[in-house]
Amino acid sequence: MDPPLDPHHLVALMHETIGHHHHNVSRHEDVVEKVVGGIIDDSNTNRRTFPVLDALASISVSEPRHQVVALALQLRSQERRIRLTIAENDDVKDSLVPYLTRVWGKLRALSKEYARQRAAGEDPQRWNGFRGDSPSMPPDVGLSLRVDIFREIFQYTMQKNQRRGGKWRHRFAALVRQLHKVRGGNLHGLEKKLESAFLGLDHAYYLLSKQSLTEEDWLHIMTIMSVAADRAKLVTEDNWTCEMLANELKDPEPVPFPLRRALEKLTSQYRHFHTLVAFAHSPRLRLAFECDLSID
Repeated sequence: MDPPLDPHHLVALMHETIGHHHHNVSRHEDVVEKVVGGIIDDSNTNRRTFPVLDALASISVSEPRHQVVALALQLRSQERRIRLTIAENDDVKDSLVPYLTRVWGKLRALSKEYARQRAAGEDPQRWNGFRGDSPSMPPDVGLSLRVDIFREIFQYTMQKNQRRGGKWRHRFAALVRQLHKVRGGNLHGLEKKLESAFLGLDHAYYLLSKQSLTEEDWLHIMTIMSVAADRAKLVTEDNWTCEMLANELKDPEPVPFPLRRALEKLTSQYRHFHTLVAFAHSPRLRLAFECDLSID
């Protein structure tokens, strides 16, 4: 039997509570650099692992409202074991542990594919004990696995995603129509990127509402969301433009449309999926997938 977990140890490692509120992982950047008997030994690794736990917590929330999930992760590198502890504001769903186990297994398989691709390249020895930034992700490696992981996550969180789409899409569409009206249909720069992000997200959420989807459908949705999330990021990074547009286009509404929040919410699930794919691709974090996982 495992020894009891020291709560101070877990908190020092990584801890994130996620529900239906915006959150930001930047607050974790000053975590202690060394943990006795633990896994984190520098701030760069902290910055890589906290978003992963954040993503795992997010994809564990499946209910459209009033569900909060908390996760803690402990990795014992010498024993090659990872322990994931889950808590909810209600009883943990029976489906959650098998679901996370499936996702982890597919991420492990994807990590192996990325490792094989690196080993087949030039100077494969450079990845032994690698501590630098990850290389660019090859677009064709592990494509079917990425689609499978994307489908697994979006099917499990479908109710949450449908509510999110229903809450934001119609008001977002009204803002884009108003933008076209004010500009006479001539959009440029970030405004064009905003329109492109909206059209992609609107189409993706429409496809997700269909009852049966083929493998090609899931690939199409994943591709659309990837492009839309990239465009949305360009807009949300320019906070002044978001605020300016929302205030300029608020008529006839008395309150400006929360444009930045809408973009963040509509792309949130894809961004967490992408974080997990980047985790599987990371040479620095490859050790995690060479460990046995237990979930309780």
